[in-house]
Amino acid sequence: MNALLRLLLCAGALAIAFFVLEFARPGWIQSLEPELRRLPESTSRIGGTDESAQQFEEKSQIVLARLQLKGQIVEDLCAGRLSLLEAASRFRKLDKILPDSFPGHFARYYGCDSDEECYCLRVIMATQAQLQSLNKPHVSLIARLRAELRERLNEGTLQLSDRGW
Repeated sequence: MNALLRLLLCAGALAIAFFVLEFARPGWIQSLEPELRRLPESTSRIGGTDESAQQFEEKSQIVLARLQLKGQIVEDLCAGRLSLLEAASRFRKLDKILPDSFPGHFARYYGCDSDEECYCLRVIMATQAQLQSLNKPHVSLIARLRAELRERLNEGTLQLSDRGW
C-alpha cells in the first residue's frame, strides 16, 4: 500500500472518530479550548527543566564534595591523625559549609541526646561503612570509638571544638 493511501485512510479514520465523538458528546471539542490555550504555558514549563537539571547537578556536586571530604576525615581518623572528637568537629563544620539536605533526621532516627553525640555517631558509622566497603578490618576500631564515645558521655566531657580546619 502506498504512503499516500495510508495517510488518507488515517486522516479519514480520525475525521470519523471526531465526528462520532462530537455526535455522542456534543461540545467536547469546545471543552478542550482551555487546555489548548494552556499548551504554550505547559511547553514553556517543560522547557524550564534545564534549570531543574542544573539545580540537580549542583546538588549532586555538593553531595559528592561532602562524601569526598568525609571520606578524607575518616581516613585521617583511621590513620590516627584525628581523634573521634576532632573528626566529629570536622563533620559538623562540613555541615555548616555544605548543608545536609535532611538536617535533623539523624538525631530523630538514632535518638541522640546532643548534637555532639550525633556527630560522633555519624563519624563512627561513616568509618564502619567506609572500612566495610574497602573490606578492611574494622571491628576493633569501631569498638574503640564506641567505647571512647561512651566514656565521654559518662564523664560529661563530650565537647566538640570549633577551632582548626
